[in-house]
Amino acid sequence: MPWECPSCQTTQVDDEVCPGCGTSKSTWTMVANQTRAFVLGKKKLVLLRGVAAATWPPEAPEQEAELVPAERAPVMSKAAAARVAARGHWPPPRRLLRVRLFPNKHKDLTVELTVNFATLEAAELALAFEGAPALRDDGSVDVLVLLVRGEGEAPTFPGVHVVDVSEGAPGGFAPGIEVAALGKPARALPTDDEDDDEDDDDLGLDLVLSPVTGDEEDAGADGGGEVPTIGDLDLVLEPVAQDDAA
Repeated sequence: MPWECPSCQTTQVDDEVCPGCGTSKSTWTMVANQTRAFVLGKKKLVLLRGVAAATWPPEAPEQEAELVPAERAPVMSKAAAARVAARGHWPPPRRLLRVRLFPNKHKDLTVELTVNFATLEAAELALAFEGAPALRDDGSVDVLVLLVRGEGEAPTFPGVHVVDVSEGAPGGFAPGIEVAALGKPARALPTDDEDDDEDDDDLGLDLVLSPVTGDEEDAGADGGGEVPTIGDLDLVLEPVAQDDAA
């Protein structure tokens, strides 16, 4: 089979020596048990989101144990995000879009994010990687993105790119985004409109129902009064200590 001399860039018959440099095919052909092993790397990006609803302080280990493929891009209200920031915590993992990059020696780790508004012109953003990348054992590194909506200024979080996707009426937001990096084609995601961020379930608070006392029950049964129903009970959000939770 004809072969090409890598030094002289000339084609030779299978068993002939290159007349220019004297190289033979056997000196560079891969031979069984005489070739070194090598691995072909592959650049790729993966879009993930967490499932945990609790916030966590920056000094605590990052909560990424439970991650699932991001089929939708989560959106958080600025009001809820501001409450989290005021406590000095990071947003809940379920509210963060985690862009996992496998750069494979690719130097530019910038994430290109396009916000596709329904009535406004699309916004194209370049989210630069902050600091020196610390690659995992699998060669990956994450870029964290928090999409926010609502009125007022958006809060900031260390190590997180906060992107305002507000549009239209108060509480409205862009219906979708596109994410690209490492020269790969953009990935499109619809935004998450299933969860209402106006509650405090992401602030580490527990729901406590004020119970009906015995006197109230008697008043309802014997005194002609109405027994309070679940709709009449007071809902109190309060932190629960570790000992109490146990």
